[in-house]
Order: sequence, then C-alpha cells, then structure tokens
Amino acid sequence: MKKTHLILLILLVLGGFLNYLPHLNYSYPLHVDEWTHFTYAKHLSDSTPLYFGGESTSLEHGFHLLLAVLKNLGLDYSFQFQFLPSLLTILISLSLFILVRKHFSERIALFSVLFFIFVRSSLEFLGPMFLVPLSIGLLLIPIGLFLVETNLLFFVIAAALIIHPPSGIALLFLVGSYLLFNLKSKIVYNILLGVLLSLPIFFGNLAEKGLSNLQFRESIIPVIFLPRSLGLLIMVFVFFGIYLLAVRKKYFFILYTIIFYVLTTLYYQFDINILIFYERNIMYLLQIFSIPFALSLDYLYKYKKVFVLLLFILLFLFIPVKIESTSLVYHIVDDSEYKEFSSYKNVEGTRAVLDPWKAIAFTPLAEKEVYSRIPPGPNPIYLDRNVEIYNFFNQSCVNKTFLETNKIDLVVGC
Repeated sequence: MKKTHLILLILLVLGGFLNYLPHLNYSYPLHVDEWTHFTYAKHLSDSTPLYFGGESTSLEHGFHLLLAVLKNLGLDYSFQFQFLPSLLTILISLSLFILVRKHFSERIALFSVLFFIFVRSSLEFLGPMFLVPLSIGLLLIPIGLFLVETNLLFFVIAAALIIHPPSGIALLFLVGSYLLFNLKSKIVYNILLGVLLSLPIFFGNLAEKGLSNLQFRESIIPVIFLPRSLGLLIMVFVFFGIYLLAVRKKYFFILYTIIFYVLTTLYYQFDINILIFYERNIMYLLQIFSIPFALSLDYLYKYKKVFVLLLFILLFLFIPVKIESTSLVYHIVDDSEYKEFSSYKNVEGTRAVLDPWKAIAFTPLAEKEVYSRIPPGPNPIYLDRNVEIYNFFNQSCVNKTFLETNKIDLVVGC
C-alpha cells in the first residue's frame, strides 16, 4: 500500500470515528431534524402517520425516499441514524480527496481531507455528524464537479436537487463557476437536463419558500464572524490559499468561494436569505475552504521544520474543539422513554398530547399523530398550541373540553 493511501485510510477512519463519538453512549437521533426525517421516511416505508396527518410534501422528499428504500433493503432506521453519519463522513472525505487530486496533487488532496474531518458539525449549522439531507449534498457536490465534463453530471444535479434543493443550488453555483472558465455545450446540456428532471418534484415548494425567506433585517453578527469562528490562523491559511489558486489559474474555485462567502455574509450581516440557504450555507463554504487551506499547507511542506511545527499546532487546535463539539447534541429521549413511546403503537387512539419537545420523537416511535410539537422555526400556530398544552398540564389535565375540541384521545405524561 502506498504511503499516501495509508495516510488517507487513517484520516478516513479518524473522521468516521470522530463523527461517531456522539453515538458511543446514545443510540438515537441527535437532532430534531433527524427525528423529523425519521418520521417522514417511516411514513413512506411503513405508512405510519406524520405529526399532523396528511401526506408528505417536504422539499426533501428524495432524502426521505432514500431512507425508506434503505429500510426496505434491511437497514433498520436505528442502524441508519447511528452509523450512516460516519459512513457519509468517510464518503464525503473520499470524494473530496478524489476531486482535489484530479485538479492538484495527492498531497494537497490529503491536506484537504485533514481540514474537512475536523470541520465541526453543530445543532445550528448541521454537518456530516448528523443524518440529514445536507450531508448527502456535501457528498454530491465534489462528485458533481469531478464528473462535470461527463454525461453523468445531469444525474448528480438532479439527485442533489431532489434530495436537498439548497445543495443542488450550491452544486449549480459550482458547476456554473466552472462553466464560466470552461465553456462547453455538454455541460450546459447536462445542467438543463438535471434541472428539468427535478423540476416537477421540488419547484413549487422551493419557489414559494425561497421567496418568502428573502428578507432584510439588521443583524448583530459582524461580518468578521468567520475569523472568530475558525480562528485567525485558519483564515490566514485560507486567504493565502485563495492567492495560490489564482497563481495556479483555478479561477472557478475562487469564484465559488467568493459566491458563498458573499451569501454567508449577506445572511449573517444583513439577514438577506437567498434561495433558502439560511445559516447552513456555511457548510458549503467550509467544504470549499478545505482546498485553499490545503494549498497553503502544501506550500509550507518544503520548509520541513516549519511544516511539522505548524501541523502540530493545527492538530492541537483542531482535535479538542472537534471532540468538544461532538457532545453538543440533543438527547430528546432516554432508553426508558424510547421503550415507553414505542409501546404506544399497541394502544388505541390516533392523536396524542404531550410535552411538545418530547412530541418530536413520539410520532415516529408511537406511530401516532400529535397535537403540537416544538416548531422547526418561528410558527405562531405551533406556539399558540404549545401554550395550550402547557396550560392543560399545569391544570392537572382536567380540561376535557380541550381534548374533545381538538380530537385528542391520548394524554401522555400527565
């Protein structure tokens, strides 16, 4: 085995292990979004109800269909949410390595993987530590650019748009940046075909929600939040790497980086939100940052002593922060609650009222609708219902009118 491949294997295993750490003592989903995707996927595979009944109209229907297919192939949902994030981390890192090796060198590709495996996932930004559509998007983006001049590009674009429209749009930005400097009719044809294939599935909801999210409001988060978040040393590496990209005439990488830096700045500085990227567009930026960072590190490789010292400093900075971040997750249910909620599958009744926070996990486990849950964002309907729930429980659950009016036939946790 070549030394490069051995180092790559070590990095891949390390990346997978780091993103498995939250599951060492917890086997269930770690984020409210994961519970929601669990609910939608189970609705497709097992015909179980959604939180409030009805049919799935999610923008991320392709992701739910993927999880449902895996379930029908024998991968239970508990296995998927526990182990697939680590597998996705490995696959994303491997796809990044292959892409960077194609445009630069194996050593630079290794340095890009080194950066990526230490990128922190978080409850706010998500990331590959969670089994969410964004993680699939982070896998498809480097694959799409690797296949940019092949007739498989349309398939990757369509898959990204169907599974996670924001990632599909990010991929279109990347391919568009490449197209500006490598104008070829084959690429244009594949872009159009990929968009057309996905259009019937996502366009209506995407257009409606994307336009409604375009807003302006002053933010207290300064434009220099990235240096504060990543550290000044890392940002110096990134900006010097952008200069090295220009030296190597890889202008499409520079353009893509600038586009997402601008989009991220618009959101955090001015709360202008374009095409539902919201705060999680930072993950696309961090993924592309791995390339200029790797170029800077490779530039210093010829200065062996300086390189080794810097590498130790970077690892000293990366590892503790990454490990600490893996503990910042949600534990919505414990083992006893998981068993209790699952037992409600055999209880008569269709609609339950319970703690709105616990209700997020109740529907996929108990296979029952709920009256309300903690909303994924500011929503007056959810918030008003939650106030009603808290009042109901504070009054010892004696308000039968509340139950009858809202057709609630199960009270959990009174």
